Amino acid sequence: MLGIIKNILIVDDDIEFATALASLMPTHYHTKTAFTLKQASELLNSYPFDSVITDFVLSDNDGFDFLRIIQTLETQPKVFFMTAFADKQMAISLLNQGVQGLIEKPFDVKDLTALLEKDAKDSIKDTQAVFVDPSKRRVVTPSGSYDLTEVEFKVVSYLMNQGQWVTREQLIQFIWGDSHQSRNTLDTHLSNLKKKIPGLKKSLKVVRGRGYFLEANFND
Repeated sequence: MLGIIKNILIVDDDIEFATALASLMPTHYHTKTAFTLKQASELLNSYPFDSVITDFVLSDNDGFDFLRIIQTLETQPKVFFMTAFADKQMAISLLNQGVQGLIEKPFDVKDLTALLEKDAKDSIKDTQAVFVDPSKRRVVTPSGSYDLTEVEFKVVSYLMNQGQWVTREQLIQFIWGDSHQSRNTLDTHLSNLKKKIPGLKKSLKVVRGRGYFLEANFND
């Protein structure tokens, strides 16, 4: 199935449930978990999430409080609520406030990922002619198809998915986490990518002290 690597925040005050859900998500989703609105807020202000999957009722607040926090962010992730008691009036209210979707508990993880994949495919159709295939670690552009190494795939997917400047530290953290890497390691992978995908020579912007930005539609 085609899709872009997604940075997902899973929020539920049931720690066991949130942890289990994160572990069951397909590998092309990069997940973090929070168990309170306070924890979620801290993560949202320090990490660029694409989507939030959250229980509507948390121990310290509810979904409407969560939406107010989301609306204060400069870059707002899409929100999907999990709930066991959604009625028509509540669903309409949430959708009117920009919620991307509702999924009723209990649910199958396949139903959730299908919802996320549909959203990803709709976004690709609406905004860009370039997309990545995580099942084959391949980037497809109007000028060709390119097979990538695991690290190369992570670099391109992450930068494409952000749509904004990403610092060197953010990119390294996403690729390798806390594992120590030589400073030149990332530069080597970026150089190899530019050789492999000609369109990156012009579309991958690098500014010392600011970071990296990848234009969505890159062509030769």
